[in-house]
Amino acid sequence: AYQSAAPGTGTLANAADLAQFTIALDAGQTLNVVVDGVTTLAPRVAVVAPGGAVLGSAASAGAGQPVALAGLSAAAPGVYTVQVT
Repeated sequence: AYQSAAPGTGTLANAADLAQFTIALDAGQTLNVVVDGVTTLAPRVAVVAPGGAVLGSAASAGAGQPVALAGLSAAAPGVYTVQVT
């Protein structure tokens, strides 16, 4: 299993911005994503599978609040994309 304590970093200047991060997963690996909130934005996160299907998505409760996706399982090996808006 792959585990990283090093966070990905990105900057969102406004609600229309998009930050993307990729991670290679083997079939059956589990992915957990946590996005810290900032005072002016309510972050949303989605994980997209290699074929383009959305594996999971969530939105924070409001501006400054974090958002998390837990226990997403990779159905197939490949590069998955984490999108934060």
